[in-house]
Amino acid sequence: MNFQSLIWQEPWLTPVILNLQHIVKTEEIPTTAVTPNGKTLYYNPHFWRGLSKKEKIGVQLHEMLHIVNLHIKRREHRNFEKWNIACDLAINYQIASSGYVLPKNALEGENDTAEHIYEKL
Repeated sequence: MNFQSLIWQEPWLTPVILNLQHIVKTEEIPTTAVTPNGKTLYYNPHFWRGLSKKEKIGVQLHEMLHIVNLHIKRREHRNFEKWNIACDLAINYQIASSGYVLPKNALEGENDTAEHIYEKL
Protein backbone atom coordinates (compact mmCIF):
# COMPACT_ATOMS: atom_id res chain seq x y z
CA MET A 1 0.00 0.00 0.00
CA ASN A 2 1.52 3.26 -1.14
CA PHE A 3 0.31 6.64 0.14
CA GLN A 4 2.27 8.77 -2.34
CA SER A 5 -0.74 9.74 -4.48
CA LEU A 6 -2.82 10.67 -1.45
CA ILE A 7 0.01 12.78 -0.02
CA TRP A 8 0.34 14.69 -3.31
CA GLN A 9 -3.40 15.36 -3.38
CA GLU A 10 -3.86 16.03 0.34
CA PRO A 11 -0.49 17.13 1.76
CA TRP A 12 -2.09 18.14 5.08
CA LEU A 13 -2.50 14.40 5.78
CA THR A 14 1.27 13.78 5.64
CA PRO A 15 1.80 13.88 9.45
CA VAL A 16 -1.08 11.44 9.97
CA ILE A 17 0.25 9.06 7.33
CA LEU A 18 3.81 9.29 8.64
CA ASN A 19 2.49 8.48 12.13
CA LEU A 20 1.48 5.02 10.89
CA GLN A 21 3.97 2.54 12.30
CA HIS A 22 2.65 -0.63 10.69
CA ILE A 23 0.73 -1.47 7.54
CA VAL A 24 -0.43 -5.06 7.80
CA LYS A 25 -1.82 -7.37 5.11
CA THR A 26 -4.43 -9.72 6.55
CA GLU A 27 -7.32 -11.81 5.37
CA GLU A 28 -8.92 -11.59 8.82
CA ILE A 29 -10.83 -8.45 7.84
CA PRO A 30 -12.93 -7.97 4.69
CA THR A 31 -11.61 -4.54 3.65
CA THR A 32 -9.45 -2.10 5.66
CA ALA A 33 -9.24 -0.86 9.25
CA VAL A 34 -7.14 1.39 11.42
CA THR A 35 -6.34 0.82 15.08
CA PRO A 36 -7.75 3.19 17.70
CA ASN A 37 -4.34 4.77 18.30
CA GLY A 38 -3.91 5.47 14.56
CA LYS A 39 -0.59 3.61 14.45
CA THR A 40 -1.55 0.49 12.48
CA LEU A 41 -3.50 0.09 9.27
CA TYR A 42 -4.80 -3.33 8.26
CA TYR A 43 -5.91 -4.23 4.77
CA ASN A 44 -7.16 -7.31 2.99
CA PRO A 45 -4.93 -7.89 -0.07
CA HIS A 46 -7.77 -9.46 -2.08
CA PHE A 47 -9.98 -6.43 -1.46
CA TRP A 48 -7.08 -4.08 -2.25
CA ARG A 49 -6.20 -5.75 -5.55
CA GLY A 50 -9.80 -5.41 -6.73
CA LEU A 51 -9.78 -1.60 -6.42
CA SER A 52 -9.02 0.94 -9.11
CA LYS A 53 -6.28 3.51 -8.43
CA LYS A 54 -8.92 6.15 -7.65
CA GLU A 55 -10.76 3.81 -5.29
CA LYS A 56 -7.50 3.01 -3.47
CA ILE A 57 -6.94 6.72 -2.82
CA GLY A 58 -10.53 7.05 -1.58
CA VAL A 59 -10.11 4.09 0.79
CA GLN A 60 -6.83 5.45 2.13
CA LEU A 61 -8.47 8.84 2.66
CA HIS A 62 -11.37 7.11 4.44
CA GLU A 63 -9.05 5.43 6.96
CA MET A 64 -7.02 8.59 7.57
CA LEU A 65 -10.22 10.56 8.21
CA HIS A 66 -11.15 8.13 10.99
CA ILE A 67 -7.90 9.20 12.68
CA VAL A 68 -8.21 12.92 11.89
CA ASN A 69 -11.81 13.07 13.09
CA LEU A 70 -10.86 11.39 16.40
CA HIS A 71 -13.65 8.87 15.98
CA ILE A 72 -12.39 6.50 18.66
CA LYS A 73 -12.15 9.28 21.25
CA ARG A 74 -15.60 10.60 20.32
CA ARG A 75 -17.29 7.19 20.63
CA GLU A 76 -17.68 7.44 24.41
CA HIS A 77 -20.40 5.00 25.60
CA ARG A 78 -21.80 4.30 22.12
CA ASN A 79 -22.09 0.84 20.59
CA PHE A 80 -18.91 0.22 18.56
CA GLU A 81 -20.51 -1.26 15.42
CA LYS A 82 -23.28 1.32 15.20
CA TRP A 83 -20.77 4.13 15.87
CA ASN A 84 -18.47 2.85 13.14
CA ILE A 85 -21.34 2.88 10.64
CA ALA A 86 -22.23 6.45 11.65
CA CYS A 87 -18.59 7.50 11.23
CA ASP A 88 -18.36 5.76 7.86
CA LEU A 89 -21.48 7.58 6.66
CA ALA A 90 -20.08 10.95 7.75
CA ILE A 91 -16.66 10.27 6.22
CA ASN A 92 -17.99 8.87 2.96
CA TYR A 93 -20.10 11.96 2.39
CA GLN A 94 -17.01 14.15 2.87
CA ILE A 95 -15.01 11.99 0.47
CA ALA A 96 -17.65 11.96 -2.27
CA SER A 97 -18.28 15.70 -1.87
CA SER A 98 -14.58 16.33 -2.40
CA GLY A 99 -14.61 14.44 -5.70
CA TYR A 100 -12.88 11.27 -4.54
CA VAL A 101 -14.06 7.80 -5.51
CA LEU A 102 -14.99 4.99 -3.13
CA PRO A 103 -15.63 1.34 -4.00
CA LYS A 104 -19.07 0.60 -5.40
CA ASN A 105 -20.23 -1.23 -2.27
CA ALA A 106 -19.25 1.60 0.14
CA LEU A 107 -21.95 3.24 2.22
CA GLU A 108 -23.23 6.30 0.37
CA GLY A 109 -22.75 8.84 3.12
CA GLU A 110 -24.74 11.51 4.86
CA ASN A 111 -24.09 15.22 5.32
CA ASP A 112 -24.09 15.29 9.12
CA THR A 113 -21.91 14.62 12.11
CA ALA A 114 -21.26 11.08 13.25
CA GLU A 115 -23.06 11.89 16.51
CA HIS A 116 -26.26 12.99 14.74
CA ILE A 117 -26.13 10.07 12.31
CA TYR A 118 -25.68 7.66 15.23
CA GLU A 119 -28.81 9.00 16.91
CA LYS A 120 -30.79 8.47 13.69
CA LEU A 121 -29.60 4.87 13.21
